[in-house]
Amino acid sequence: MSPTKTTVRTPERYLRSPLFDVTAVDAERTFQGEVERVPLEQIIPARNPRRTMDADGIDNLARMLMQHGQLVPAIGHVKDGQVLLAAGQRRYLAAKRSHDLAGTDGYEQLRPVQTLIMILLDYEPTPDDLRRIQAQENAREELTLADQQAQFAEAWAAYQGIPHEDRIRIICDELGLAPKKAHNLLRQTTLPDPVRERVAERPKGDELSIGLANEIARIHAKSPRLAEAVAARVSSDELREKAERNIGAFVGATAVEDETAYMVKIDPGTVLTIAQELQRARNAMDSAALAACAERHNQQPEEFAKAIQRGIEQAKSTAAILRLDDLLYQQLREDQSTLVYESPDPDVRATVFLTDPSLLLELLLADIHNTDRDRVGNEAFFAANRVQDSDMAAAAQEEAAARAARRERRLRAARANHSLGQQIDQAAYEITDAQQDALRRLLCHLLADRFGEIIAYGAGWTLTAMQQPVGDTNSTEPKPVDTIVDLQLKQALAEPDALRGLTTLTMRLASAFVLDPDGVTRTKTLGSERISRKLAEIAPGGPGDIREAIWQLMRPLMGPHNVQAVRDEFVFTDEEHFTAGQPDSDEDIDISDILSS
Repeated sequence: MSPTKTTVRTPERYLRSPLFDVTAVDAERTFQGEVERVPLEQIIPARNPRRTMDADGIDNLARMLMQHGQLVPAIGHVKDGQVLLAAGQRRYLAAKRSHDLAGTDGYEQLRPVQTLIMILLDYEPTPDDLRRIQAQENAREELTLADQQAQFAEAWAAYQGIPHEDRIRIICDELGLAPKKAHNLLRQTTLPDPVRERVAERPKGDELSIGLANEIARIHAKSPRLAEAVAARVSSDELREKAERNIGAFVGATAVEDETAYMVKIDPGTVLTIAQELQRARNAMDSAALAACAERHNQQPEEFAKAIQRGIEQAKSTAAILRLDDLLYQQLREDQSTLVYESPDPDVRATVFLTDPSLLLELLLADIHNTDRDRVGNEAFFAANRVQDSDMAAAAQEEAAARAARRERRLRAARANHSLGQQIDQAAYEITDAQQDALRRLLCHLLADRFGEIIAYGAGWTLTAMQQPVGDTNSTEPKPVDTIVDLQLKQALAEPDALRGLTTLTMRLASAFVLDPDGVTRTKTLGSERISRKLAEIAPGGPGDIREAIWQLMRPLMGPHNVQAVRDEFVFTDEEHFTAGQPDSDEDIDISDILSS
C-alpha cells in the first residue's frame, strides 16, 4: 500500500487573490501590464533569492538569446525612469554576458543582446508581490536525464545527413547544451533501453554514473552482449565504485563470471587450446555473424560451419595449442574490434580484450595447419594484409627500443624530481620576497576556490561592510557569496605584507566556525542550517587537529559571549588557558584592527 500524500494547505483566512488570474476566461483578454522592449542599461535587478548560478549555464543562455532570440518575456515595473526587474534574472545576466562573448572564438557570427522583451506591470509590486513572482519563476523543474536523452535523440534524428561535428554544434546551439554534455547524451542514446534508463547524474544502488555509461556505450559498439553483462554486474554502490576505479579489471571479471559474454584477453605468453577456443567462438556467433564470416571465405554458411567442426575435431586429435606472442598482441591491439585499456605506467602493456569471436575463429582456423603448435601462423592469417615475418620482427624490435627509451626517460625524470625535493628543503630557509608573495597568492586563491562559501559566511556575518539591507526593513544580511569572496580575496592580495594578507583571509575562514548561530539566519544561501553541514565536513565534532588549530587561532580575538556560545565545540577538557589580550566586551571587533596593533 502506497503511503498517503500529505498536502499542506494555506488557511483560508490567509489566502490572497492571484496576481494574474488564469482560472477564468476574460472576455477582453487583458491583464495589468504591457509588453515592451527595454534597453539593458535601463534595467535594475530586484533582490532575488537566486544567488548562485552556473557560469556555463549563463553562457549557454547567452548563445541561445543571440542566436534564437528571447522566447519568454521577463517581468518588471517602471520606476523613476528605470525598470525594476522582478523576474528574468538569468535572462538579464545572459544578455549582459553576450556583450563579452559576441565576436569571440565560437561566437564569431553572433551580435550582443541590446534589449529584453518585458511585461511591464502598471502598478508597483510590493515586496510580497515580488516574492510570489520570483517563487513561481524559480519553481521550474529541470528535465530528467531520461527526458534529456529523448530530447537529444529527437534532435539528432532531425538533422540526419549532416556531418557529425556540424550536427553536434547545431544541436548544442538549439538545446543550449555544452559539447561535453551533448557527446555524453549521444553515447547514452546508443545503449539498450534497460541500461540507458539506469543512468543517473548522482547514481545510487544499481544506477550507472555518466562516466560508466559512456564506457559501457564504448563496449556496446564492439560487443553488445558484453556491454549488457557489464551493466548487469553493476548491482550496488560497491560494484559501481570498483568499475569506476578499474574498468579493465571489471570487464575481465565480468567475462569470467558470465560465459555468454564472449571475450578473450590477449596477453603475450598465454596458451590457448585451439579446439576449446574454436568451440567458444562458434557458440558466440549468431547466424548473421556466421554468414558474414562464410562470405569472406567465399563459402556458404552451411559449408563454413562444417569447416569449423572439422577444425575442432582436428585440433582435438592433435592437441593443438596457440601461444599468444608479441607480434599477435601488436596486431590485435590495432584492430577495431578489440577493447584496449592503457596503463598509467608506460612500462606496463595495455590490456587488450578481443571481443569479436569471428576474428579469433579465423585466426585459429589459419593456425590449424601449422606444424609448429607453439607459433602463431602469421603468414596465413595476415596474408591479406601482406605482412611478412621480417616486417613483424622489425616492428617488435622498434617496440623494444621504444620501451627502453621510455624507461630511460622515466629514470631521468625520477632523478630530476628527487633533485627538486632537495632544492625545496634548502629553499624553505631562504625564501625570497617574490616567493613569499607567490606563496600568498597561491594559498589565497586555493582558500577562495575551495572554501569560498565558508569565507563568505564568516566575513558576511562579522563585517557590516559585507552586509546589505533586507527590503524596506532595518535588517541586514550578507551580500552575495561571489561579491564577498571577491572583495576578501582582493583585500588579502593587495596587503603589502604577504603574511598579513594570508592571515586575514584565513581568519575570515576560521571565524565561520566560532560564530554564535543565534545571530545568523537559519535558511538562505549563507544560513546556519546549510553552512553548518559544510563546517562539519571540514572539521568534524570532537577533538582534532583542525578544530584545535581554529580555536588557537581565533580564541584571542573572541569576546566572552562568543566564547560561551561555542566553547563546548572546541574545548574538551576542564581547563582552558585564556590568552592575554582577550576582549572584555561584546563590541564589534574588526580583525584587521587587532592585526595592526
